[in-house]
Parts: sequence; C-alpha cells; structure tokens
Amino acid sequence: MSVLVATESTRGTTRRAATVIAGSLAQHGFDVTLGTLSDLERAAEFEAIVIGSDTEGDGWPDVAREACRRHAPALTQRLVWLFSGSAPDDTSSGNIDLSELAETVTARDYKYFPTTDTERILSWTAFIADELLGHS
Repeated sequence: MSVLVATESTRGTTRRAATVIAGSLAQHGFDVTLGTLSDLERAAEFEAIVIGSDTEGDGWPDVAREACRRHAPALTQRLVWLFSGSAPDDTSSGNIDLSELAETVTARDYKYFPTTDTERILSWTAFIADELLGHS
C-alpha cells in the first residue's frame, strides 16, 4: 500500500514528526513517500495520505488549509490523517480547531504534537498502520 506523508513546515517540528511517521510506516511494510503539500497534486497515486502542518493561532496557516481544500476531491477518495507540530513559541496549548478541514478531506483522525515526542508519534503511527492493514 502506498502512503504519502506531506507537510508544510517552516519551523521544523512538523517536518521532524513527518520523518518519524514516514519511517515508522515504512517499517510496517508500507511504500512511503515523504513530501511537501505540493505533492498533494499527486494524491491519486497514493492509497493513504498523512498531512501535517505547523500551527498558527488556533489552526493551520492559510497555505496549508488552501492546499487541502484545493485537493479535497482527490483526498476524499483516500484514507487521510491530519497532524500538527508546534514551535517553542506556540501558545495554542493544542487548542487547534481543524474540524471543518477534517470534514472537508474526510480525515480519519487528527493529532497535535507539541514536541517531537517520538513515543507519542510512534504510538499514533501504529494506530494508522493498524487502520491501513484493515483496508489492505
């Protein structure tokens, strides 16, 4: 099963989380591509997509939201998960509201990672792998 892990990150925390997610999914036997939001143009090439972005206020930056909305027709035909990483100066305390965006792309789950806590990321990735194996 092919999986795209796509991120929009200017601060690095989200990109580091994406790298952990991609590596873990690859260890579970999936064919993983680690890319950026521009790779959502190729959504039809993948069976599942994990999308991550930095946080900005109580949500994602406009560029990330717009990329998801623009590619929603293809994303709704895939298994999709969303996640956010934060920066040291982030004051959102995880109060990120992506409900509208999650509904638009029919995301199966959303996770907020305030740090690159590898154990939390790996735990969530194991959940994704289990979901994917159920759809193989």
